[in-house]
Amino acid sequence: MGVDLVDGDLGTPEGRAALVAAAPEGLQGVVTCAGLAGLTGRPPEPVVSVNYFGTVDLLTGLRPKLAPGASVVAISSNSATVYPGWDSEVVDACLSGDEPLARELSARRDSTAAYAASKAAVARWVRRAKQKDPGVFTSEVGFDETKAYVQKVMNNYRVYKQLYTADLVRK
Repeated sequence: MGVDLVDGDLGTPEGRAALVAAAPEGLQGVVTCAGLAGLTGRPPEPVVSVNYFGTVDLLTGLRPKLAPGASVVAISSNSATVYPGWDSEVVDACLSGDEPLARELSARRDSTAAYAASKAAVARWVRRAKQKDPGVFTSEVGFDETKAYVQKVMNNYRVYKQLYTADLVRK
């Protein structure tokens, strides 16, 4: 198994579509950990486009290219939920898929608020996403030890699923 690090533009729908189109079939896993930090002086609009829409569009687009039993990890940020004053309307616009509105709303505050809102929206999207296979997104797990444990349990589950039927009869 190899690891491919991919460079691309997550800030535009065209850039995201190009990344999906370039990806091979049969991906064993995807980790989305790109993002823009909320920094003083950084415009908030690209933060929302990259952090939320980049993650969601990439994962949604790559879904048909995942091999059976593939793993997906979407990185959010548990600190986003404690940031004072992040804009829930930005989160709602993200979750409704309205990128122009999310960008417009994010401009009401600075990029640190856009960062918190975009990462909170990713976390909510992950929880709401209906998965075809029983994978787990570990973005919300706050402790490294627990996160590692959950990943091991899910890996073992996939192995057992390959070895046994739903009635626990060995295949």
